[in-house]
Amino acid sequence: MSLEISGDKWSFLIIRDIMFAGTKTYDKLLKSEEGIATNILADHLKMIMENGIIEQVQRGNSRSSSAYRLTKKGIDLLTIMAEI
Repeated sequence: MSLEISGDKWSFLIIRDIMFAGTKTYDKLLKSEEGIATNILADHLKMIMENGIIEQVQRGNSRSSSAYRLTKKGIDLLTIMAEI
């Protein structure tokens, strides 16, 4: 995990929510108690995906049914996240 991602609180919180709550939809991530703005969430999800930590998966025919889950690289962060 690069310093750019790990040093960012929003990326950390998004990864935490996906890691410890399972596959999450955009709407569920948006409604987290930390109150992330939609534009910030979209930007950070894109960055985290580009770094290979999460992937977007379709759970139905509509775009709104897609969700995010950890990749192998993301799963490997479990021990680091647990330590933090």
